[in-house]
Amino acid sequence: MHKIGQYFSGGIHFANDPASLVQTQALATWEDFKNQRLRWASKWKVGNRPATRFAALAVLVLQLSQLYLIFLTLNASQTLEILLAVVFFKALAEYIFITTTRKYFGLKTSVIGFLLSFILYPFYALYFGLAGNFKNFEWKGRSYAPQTK
Repeated sequence: MHKIGQYFSGGIHFANDPASLVQTQALATWEDFKNQRLRWASKWKVGNRPATRFAALAVLVLQLSQLYLIFLTLNASQTLEILLAVVFFKALAEYIFITTTRKYFGLKTSVIGFLLSFILYPFYALYFGLAGNFKNFEWKGRSYAPQTK
């Protein structure tokens, strides 16, 4: 997409139409899944778009913040109510955003699935975000080392 954007300046737009949703088969193995995510995560710093870099860093900061808040909640005494409220409102905002987006595309959201994702996603995002910068990986028969710019 980056190369297409360079060739056709102003030619890439978000397809704001539920009919544009594309579904693909899941990858066959955990290793394939891991390598795909490492490949995606490794690309954030080589693109020239400031918005891409900002989004990657924002995800990192938000997920670190969530883990920190949960850690504080488990270890706090006098500020427990405030910390629980912050975690609750973060979860509520994410739930509203995700359910609204999924509903637009004709998909339902499981509350249990959302809560499980809310708990696990920070670990997932941080692992792949950091590993994508430091780990070698293989994708479609080719080996990759972390990219630098």
